[in-house]
Amino acid sequence: MMNSIIPEVDIRETVENYQIILDVPGVSKNDVTVYERDGNLVVEGSRIINDTVVRPLGIRDSSFEENPSEFPDGVLVKSERLSGEFKRTFVLGKNIQVDQIKNKLENGVLSITLPKTKTVLESETKKVIPIE
Repeated sequence: MMNSIIPEVDIRETVENYQIILDVPGVSKNDVTVYERDGNLVVEGSRIINDTVVRPLGIRDSSFEENPSEFPDGVLVKSERLSGEFKRTFVLGKNIQVDQIKNKLENGVLSITLPKTKTVLESETKKVIPIE
């Protein structure tokens, strides 16, 4: 069974868009998918560490010692890095231009930009109404 991990998220709003920022260290762009379904933005992916804890520190393991060529990178004795699958879902408001959503993965940070619709941008512009 695969472990579940939960990427930390920040959501930022500007006048022109929303930005969702997820920490996904160790995840490549081939291991993450961003899509819209039924008015939701879904981010799912996985971070898999292929090593398996083979033996406790200081305990001899005959399979490793007799066949070291089968373990070219050695054996994992301890692991604290998270490994598993993740899925985050965000409800999209009607003020989002879904066909204009863009995302970028860089240095373990996934940034998703959700542009606001033009009508929302216009309605957020402050209009001063003169007093008669």
